[in-house]
Amino acid sequence: MPSKFKSSATIIPLEQAVGKVLAHDITEIRPGQFKGAAFKKGHIVLEQDIPHLRRLGKEHLFVLHIGPEEVHEDDAAIRLATALAGPGVVSHGPPSEGKIPLKAALRGLLKVNVEALTEINLVGDLSCSSRHNNVLVEEGEIVAATRAIPLIVDEKTLHKAVHMASDVGGVFSVKELSRPLTGIMITGNEVFHGLIEDKFAPILRKELQFFGCEVSQVLFAP
Repeated sequence: MPSKFKSSATIIPLEQAVGKVLAHDITEIRPGQFKGAAFKKGHIVLEQDIPHLRRLGKEHLFVLHIGPEEVHEDDAAIRLATALAGPGVVSHGPPSEGKIPLKAALRGLLKVNVEALTEINLVGDLSCSSRHNNVLVEEGEIVAATRAIPLIVDEKTLHKAVHMASDVGGVFSVKELSRPLTGIMITGNEVFHGLIEDKFAPILRKELQFFGCEVSQVLFAP
């Protein structure tokens, strides 16, 4: 169910805005260089933002006051991403506009708890998408991403989703590949008797090494 916000907006002096949440985009225009949002709705004002905002002519800001049972989108994304990440997966911050990716901490097989992921996506106000279950991923590769949909998320909604993810030990995990010692047996009279050059072993060796296997020997048989 969608959140029912209790947050309110008000105008305050610029000097009092540090730590507050912008209620709207603040546009900046630099002729021939840039035109767009210098600060986006939902941005938490930092001390170092004050000189920039002053240069934009801002002496007062329209900000949101977040209620005690509400959570800013970025904070919600961090909490959910942390709960979603199981062994071998890490959240990669900082979040941006309520979105945060999750990355593989090692090379291995991505495991997705599809049932838990589906249930979390049905909670409301939060969403999470991922790569398919049981695919090979590389270290540092993005395997999933989560986001808070509204600017302000209801604490009860967030708590429910985080609890669901934590209960299963994280929705996403990466299992390290085993590194078995393998051998290759090439059959065929032509190759065995040296009548033709074998071209299969190099291909198979490359494939096995891709999955972390060590090829101990290559044998030929009629």
